[in-house]
Amino acid sequence: MGNFAAKLCLVCLFVLCASQAQDSFASGPMQQAIPRIPDQITAQEAVALEAGLITNPDNLTARERLITYYFYQLIASRSSVLEEKREKHVFWLIEHHPESELAGSPEAEIMPMGFSGSIEGYGRGKQLWLRQVETYPDNQQILRNAARFLSLSDGKLAKDLLEKASALDPSDAETTSSLAQSYDHERMESTSPENKAALAKKSLSLRERALEKTPGEQRFYELGPAAKSALEAGEPERPSNTPPSS
Repeated sequence: MGNFAAKLCLVCLFVLCASQAQDSFASGPMQQAIPRIPDQITAQEAVALEAGLITNPDNLTARERLITYYFYQLIASRSSVLEEKREKHVFWLIEHHPESELAGSPEAEIMPMGFSGSIEGYGRGKQLWLRQVETYPDNQQILRNAARFLSLSDGKLAKDLLEKASALDPSDAETTSSLAQSYDHERMESTSPENKAALAKKSLSLRERALEKTPGEQRFYELGPAAKSALEAGEPERPSNTPPSS
């Protein structure tokens, strides 16, 4: 969960930088380059990978590199053409490798809104994920990946999937943390103080459980949200007594 959170924070920073740069150069081409991502491929390499997929469509590595490449290029260009190319590979990834780490990452998300939003693309992605969770109801990774894809636009459905995933293995810290985050989202949308506090307590309990199994650097990413949930729940002394994982 720590790697996912760090990546998401980095993505948000790049989106902000791209937006500010584009505003600054509204009267002409954007002159500032987006920071290069490690292992980022070039445009020429992307063309070569696309050509290779014609004869070898099952090349997972090529598709993963293209999804990542198009995602970060979209931050700068906001190109609908690039988004269509990325979506094509995301659909393939969901259909053929829904258990992969990339399938549950921001790079493989499709939003029905925003600068690269696609209502049709999100709808198709949603259908593909629902088909996979129906086919593999006991696969925790697939349930979690599907929930991440759906979380921002179909929060209740995402939470239901995470609850099923958590029931498969209550000791899994990543799933527990994701479920806690779904309660945080629900709390932010609630207008009832009582309901907000109740949701904060649910989130706090889950985050404390996750912290028990979370080692090292990943624990750092969990402590902040856990402390916020504790404040919202009216229990600021928690989760200070939660020991780190050995």
